[in-house]
Amino acid sequence: MYQRIFVPVDNSAQSNQALDEAVKIAKAMNSTLILALCVDLPHYGAGNPEHMDSFVMEHPLMDEGKEMLQASCDRAREAGIEPESELLANHGHKTSKILLECAKANEADVIVMGTHGHTFLGQALMGSVAEGILQAAEIPVIMIRSQA
Repeated sequence: MYQRIFVPVDNSAQSNQALDEAVKIAKAMNSTLILALCVDLPHYGAGNPEHMDSFVMEHPLMDEGKEMLQASCDRAREAGIEPESELLANHGHKTSKILLECAKANEADVIVMGTHGHTFLGQALMGSVAEGILQAAEIPVIMIRSQA
């Protein structure tokens, strides 16, 4: 049924629970697992008097993102799945938009992701990547609610 399973990861408890569920689905359906981590990078406004080379700020963040993505890939491998992976750089866009574009580019036919399970008010105050994906996804989304 699902041939390409897209899993946004960030090494949180919620993300790891979703990854574990996605691995189970991938094993049962002999599917490809695509792990994606989106690194939110600083973006600078025009006219900033304090010019700093963006590479100085972005490089350590991307390195940390690589390590986090590698940890998720290792988790999948330990469970018996060899995943594909995408490290995404986000320069001020909605994270959900970046992830959905990546899922589409990778021809995913389902998204499996974790959620904190916040109330509507919590989502309104904090924002929610999961909510953004649910609202805009053109493919099925399986949400794994945190047990923590």
